[in-house]
Amino acid sequence: MRIATAISRQPQTAIRWLLAALVASALGCAATSPQHQQISDSLEPINRPVFRFNTAVDDHALGPVARGYKSVTSDGVRSSLANAQRNLGFPPRFVAHVGQANFVEAGSELGRFLLNSTLGVAGLFDPATEAGLGKYDADLGMMFARWHVPPGPYLVLPVLGPSNPRDAVGDLLGMAMNPLLYTGTTVAPVGVLFAINTRAQADDQIRNARASALDYYVFVRDAFVQHRTARIRGEYVTRGDTLDASSHVMADELYDVE
Repeated sequence: MRIATAISRQPQTAIRWLLAALVASALGCAATSPQHQQISDSLEPINRPVFRFNTAVDDHALGPVARGYKSVTSDGVRSSLANAQRNLGFPPRFVAHVGQANFVEAGSELGRFLLNSTLGVAGLFDPATEAGLGKYDADLGMMFARWHVPPGPYLVLPVLGPSNPRDAVGDLLGMAMNPLLYTGTTVAPVGVLFAINTRAQADDQIRNARASALDYYVFVRDAFVQHRTARIRGEYVTRGDTLDASSHVMADELYDVE
């Protein structure tokens, strides 16, 4: 709660505090390269109750609201909101590319942000893709991995879902970079709308996964680990489509769930 308050009221202070904690962790584990990092589910006794809570929230609140929202909105509206959400995620994505020395990708993302923020009406539309500028997704957790920061154990966060300590710090820093924080806009309602929109777009994949998985907790955990493995190894570039479970690339031994 204190961290969330710091981010909403004093984002620069929160960034400095979190960076200091991350640097301390990096100095302590600087020899751990991305190719030798592992993630274990040592927190499973804690993770499973949190996962059940998240599933209950989805069953009784987020899921029904998202399906109702989907029934009254068009594909075009949902796609435009997804475009706007991605556009607002530019700052941490740009920093992550620069921090990995991916300057071509950073330049493409900068061009996309400038073009979509203007001609694309605050990112609701995507003229950058029509102009031939590719999407190169990245996040601060990926950058920290390239800096040899270990992930720590698999972690299920209340409401937010699968993560690990390294990625959670990266996500908090990314939240502090949200451009809306510096415009006086109330961020929470926008975030709720984006969450409902994202959940609506993924509804079919989630229903299929829950129907077919013998243990939904294990399915989500393994899908998350495989997804992070592929992203950190740079095995694919996201082109804007929502990835379902079949899109996760199995990469051996970067993350070993034990």
